[in-house]
Amino acid sequence: MSTYFGNLSVDEMERRAGVEFPTELKDYMEPRRQQRANNVKPGKWHCFDVPFLLVCGDIETATEICYHLGLLRFDFKEPIRISHNEEGIVMPDFEREDRYLVLKRSDIEKYLPDDQKKLLYFVAGNIRDDRTLDGKEPLQCVVVEHDWPEYETTWAAIERRVTGA
Repeated sequence: MSTYFGNLSVDEMERRAGVEFPTELKDYMEPRRQQRANNVKPGKWHCFDVPFLLVCGDIETATEICYHLGLLRFDFKEPIRISHNEEGIVMPDFEREDRYLVLKRSDIEKYLPDDQKKLLYFVAGNIRDDRTLDGKEPLQCVVVEHDWPEYETTWAAIERRVTGA
């Protein structure tokens, strides 16, 4: 059996996490705080200090809070875990992965000499052909550069899909 301590307010959660929550999230959370830790009711939440854990009374409340906190997660000085009371499930952590090697065609043309371009295209062709032999479809991807305004929104959408939020 685990021991839990604390009854953090929204302001205390912000201080602990080291981030300022958006006004929309504060307005959503403040009236829904449940003082008592046991049996968190649907539509309510309770945050422990030790461990830093936010327990929501239902998946809808957890999803709403997760969405907003997920947009800030890389700014947190200390991560918070979020769970919901319906089944005692702890929502999975989402980690960004460096899964693909992406080279911009204009950079290839600008920065590589002809012999390196030929080698690069040869290697890429081998990978494409071997994927086909393995019965895989050709990769079709959307690339969103880090300095585009859609970058964080795209990551947030992927995180919501992966975590089921």
